[in-house]
Amino acid sequence: MKERLKSKGAWLTPEVRALIRNDFNVVYSNRQVSRILREFKMHYAKPYAHDYHRPENAGELFTESLKGGCG
Repeated sequence: MKERLKSKGAWLTPEVRALIRNDFNVVYSNRQVSRILREFKMHYAKPYAHDYHRPENAGELFTESLKGGCG
């Protein structure tokens, strides 16, 4: 299973759960799947939404706004 997980770049916990359920007919909780991934020394992260309104140069704009000061 570890080799199969390495074949794809990034997995979501529900995807790994489904893989285990389909391949091995075993049902684990999300918590147990995260423990299994940790045992495999695999890193995982929670996905988060990106704000499509955020400008490409948001960091620069923020820095410039700080330079303006408060009077």
